[in-house]
Amino acid sequence: VYYTTKTYTGNITAFGRDGNEGGGAGTVYLNASTQVGGDLIIDNNGLSGEITNLSTAVYNFDNFTLRGQGKVTIMTGSNITIPSILSISSATLTIEENVNFSKLNKTTLVSSAVLTTRSDFTSNVTNLSSSTMTIGNNVSFTVTNLSLISSTLTLGNNRLYNITNLSLLSSSTINNNGNLTWTYANLSSGTINNRNV
Repeated sequence: VYYTTKTYTGNITAFGRDGNEGGGAGTVYLNASTQVGGDLIIDNNGLSGEITNLSTAVYNFDNFTLRGQGKVTIMTGSNITIPSILSISSATLTIEENVNFSKLNKTTLVSSAVLTTRSDFTSNVTNLSSSTMTIGNNVSFTVTNLSLISSTLTLGNNRLYNITNLSLLSSSTINNNGNLTWTYANLSSGTINNRNV
């Protein structure tokens, strides 16, 4: 939906249908005339259905919101720009190999969100609350500010992982299979590998 002035106040949805096998979520794209990339919303209204694949392409979104048990896979070879917020709530995002992310400012995962990436991942701010994030083998993970609350982060093999500010709270866990370094840390409650901090 492209618009200059939005006066409609109702919901715009593309839920998958319930049935013998639940359907996957559709996509809702909103682009105001003042936006560069617009907002992508994928919401399956709490239905655990099929996966929604974003096929190999160039994507430019201001914000990307995934929620309501939506399951999304970004396919190999895609280029995606999200200069504002990647938000995942009660949903699952899988990023396949050789996906190029650029300008990712903030990533938030809440309410049992799951993010798995097999491509290099860079974000200025990444916050996890009651969620899970997995970084694949042989890919980089660079975050300026990383906060985990009651969450789990698993880092793959064969990489040096650099975090400037690390906050690990409420019995969070980092499964570190690579070489993790940080500059400043608040490790008041949690585990890194098998070492209590």
